[in-house]
Amino acid sequence: MGDQQGVIHNERIFQNCGQWYFNTREGIEGPYQDPMQAKQKLDVYLEIFARLDLAERSIPGVSPMPSRKQAVLPAHMQWR
Repeated sequence: MGDQQGVIHNERIFQNCGQWYFNTREGIEGPYQDPMQAKQKLDVYLEIFARLDLAERSIPGVSPMPSRKQAVLPAHMQWR
C-alpha cells in the first residue's frame, strides 16, 4: 500500500501496558492477549456491524434484527 497524500492512516489495533486493544466508533475494545487475537475480534466486530447495516437497508420499515445493535453483539463486545 503506497502513501497517499492527504490520507491519514489510523491503526485500529494498538498495545497499551502489554495488552492489545482495537478502536471502534463506539469506543475501545479489549484487552486481548496478542495482536492476532485483537485482529480476529475486530474482524468479528466489523462483520456484525456490516450485517446489521445490510439488514437495516434491506426492507424499509421492517428490520429482521433487533432494533438495538447492542443486543446482537457478543457479551464481551457490548459497550456500557
